[in-house]
Amino acid sequence: MTDIERRFVSLETTITGRKLGGYAAVFDQRTDMGPYLESLAPTAFRAALASPNLDVRGLFNHNPDKLLARTTNGSLRLSTDSHGLEFELDLNDELPAAAEARANVNAGLVTGCSFGFVAGEQHWDAYEGRDVRVHTSVAELRDVSVVTYPAYQGTTVSLRSKPITEPANGRSQLILARARVHLPKGN
Repeated sequence: MTDIERRFVSLETTITGRKLGGYAAVFDQRTDMGPYLESLAPTAFRAALASPNLDVRGLFNHNPDKLLARTTNGSLRLSTDSHGLEFELDLNDELPAAAEARANVNAGLVTGCSFGFVAGEQHWDAYEGRDVRVHTSVAELRDVSVVTYPAYQGTTVSLRSKPITEPANGRSQLILARARVHLPKGN
């Protein structure tokens, strides 16, 4: 069985247009997983996003019954830049989950993002006497989700009308743990 992991991130929200977008994951931030810290390298999603079998869902609270968008039909677009994994999804307000997500983000009630992934290539490092698991290439990105209980800092979400233009490329890892991000010193 594939071990699926989830990671949760905080958001800043602004509402404009019919598109929900932001960062579902950020690079080079240490997250406290309890027994160890964790970080995503800027290469973490490169191979997954380039996969011809890419099929990532945009969900509300990681609930598959609250499907918002999907990469296979073009309603979810993913890309990476120096900051992290950027997503943009088209909100179809005829879908109850989309109307619910829009209303909750707009009201400031939902303030987080998360991503679900299967671990791939990684290495271990150390920071202030603790082990750090660094994901260099996730095996599979399963979903990006707008969530009620965020734990990561540094991500953003907004409703907007201008689309992102880079193609989707990515897989992620789901874990049933929430994590607190520790920014590198100096940030």
